[in-house]
Amino acid sequence: MLDVQTYQRWPNLCALFLETAAQRGDAPCLWRRDGRAWQSLSWHAVVDQVTQLAQGLEALGVERGARVAIVAENRPEWLVAELAILALGAVAVPAYVTNTEEDHRHVLDNAAVG
Repeated sequence: MLDVQTYQRWPNLCALFLETAAQRGDAPCLWRRDGRAWQSLSWHAVVDQVTQLAQGLEALGVERGARVAIVAENRPEWLVAELAILALGAVAVPAYVTNTEEDHRHVLDNAAVG
């Protein structure tokens, strides 16, 4: 059972993810459908993707506190994007692909995504 001391062990979600990835290594972390078959992505592979995306976002100028929208279907790349954004200290702003243009405008304006 998780208690307060367990939660205090990790300063943020990324720290928890990285520690878990170090423990689980090449075990499956995420699954994606490739045609009719399911393919797994290992914890190490996901860490590599998160790291590469975080570096790319940083190179584009994403800084701590910036708001970054994620507009995607429910898929492994969503989690990769979320963790990369959080790793930079930025704020992930989720939006559904089914949103109308007006819905997107409302979310982006209210979240001050710029």
